[in-house]
This record gives sequence, structure tokens and C-alpha cells, in this order.
Amino acid sequence: MAAMPRQHKSPFRLTVVGDIMLGDQPCCYGFGIRSRYEKQGYEKLVRSSAINEALQSADLVAGNFEAAYNNNEPMMFQSHRLATSHRGVQFLRAMGFSLFSVANNHALECGKVGLDRLKEAVSAQGMLLVGANGPVQIDAGEYKLTFLGDSTVPDYRTSQAIWLSTQE
Repeated sequence: MAAMPRQHKSPFRLTVVGDIMLGDQPCCYGFGIRSRYEKQGYEKLVRSSAINEALQSADLVAGNFEAAYNNNEPMMFQSHRLATSHRGVQFLRAMGFSLFSVANNHALECGKVGLDRLKEAVSAQGMLLVGANGPVQIDAGEYKLTFLGDSTVPDYRTSQAIWLSTQE
């Protein structure tokens, strides 16, 4: 199921947020964002009614997914592993998100397998990713919205650069 804007009245309401980080940094492992909210529930993360209202009232909500995806494997800390889980993805959908950019430096921190699993998790929630498969175009009635994102991520094992948008 592809992300579709909610039914809307004119004017169309698009909400775009910046970085969304639902992982732990090594210095915060055990009490960082992921550790805390995996235990307490992600719904406690956003306490501002104004933020909730802005997200829920938008026809389309997009943001930068500033995290890797690691649902099952133990976290490893050769670098800053800002990895979230399936529960984090479900929380974002419940908050009203429907599109994420992964054109950033964290997209491949759990390798291509992690990016592929993120694509599956996001798709299963009816959301879309931009920056890993080329542009995303959404038909919103009288509006046609195009989202672009591209990123070069170094592959530290080979000293080569990887273009996320060309990954298959």
C-alpha cells in the first residue's frame, strides 16, 4: 500500500519536519531514545499537544529518517548506530507520517540489509521512502507533489562511495 495523502479540503496541508532520530547513540545506550521508549512506549515521546495536532491535521507528513533500522540484531557500536526498530516505525505511522527521506549519513549504518529491512517495514505501514529508490511523486488531487533525495554514503569496508538512489 503506497502512502496517500489523507482526504483533504482546500487548502492542502503539507507538514515537513526535520531529523527524526529514534535510536541510541553509544554514549546513551540503555537510556537513550530507543532504549527508553522501547520500554515506556513511543507515545510518551511527543508530549506537546501542538505537535500532535500539527501532525494529525496535515494531509501529508514527511520527515528525514535520521536513523538506521535494526529490528532484531544486537546493536554494535563501531560508529554511532542510531538504529530504530519496527516499534519506532509503527509509532511514526500512528503520528501521521507517510513519507521519509533516507538521503542521509545513517541510512546504511546497518548495511544494505538494514536499509532493505527499513524499506519493508515502512512499506508494511503504508509509507514511502525517498532517497533510496529515486524520486517519489504523490498525486494529491489537484496537486502533484514530487520529493527528491539522494545521498552518497561511504562504504568503509572498500573505501568506495555508494549512491543510495541506485541501490537495488
